[in-house]
Amino acid sequence: MRPLHLEQAYCLLKLSDPEHSGPPLSEQILPYMGVSRALILDVDGIVFNSMRIGELVNVHKLHQERISAPDAVIALVRLTRTSRAAFERVRLDRLFALCDSFAEAIERLSDSSLDPARQAAGE
Repeated sequence: MRPLHLEQAYCLLKLSDPEHSGPPLSEQILPYMGVSRALILDVDGIVFNSMRIGELVNVHKLHQERISAPDAVIALVRLTRTSRAAFERVRLDRLFALCDSFAEAIERLSDSSLDPARQAAGE
């Protein structure tokens, strides 16, 4: 008998704001990379400036490398309106799945294609 490797469909993480005693976002996420192709990050209450957005872009790249799959995806849930607008303004909604709720994130990540760019284009 051979042991089976079971992959989780997604990994959900509640991030804490680095400005309010939380560690940097990358330190909060890195230990969970490799668990699943899809990471769902609850970013409620975190204000994203250019430094934090850049940090998440680097985290996405590392996530793709660790999973060894170009379809590794990160969903951001419960972004503030201003943060969501910032992500959309620089077209990062093509890199990250921006979702209002956990149910929406799970539904989008359950699609046959996990690529947010394809989902944004309606493919």
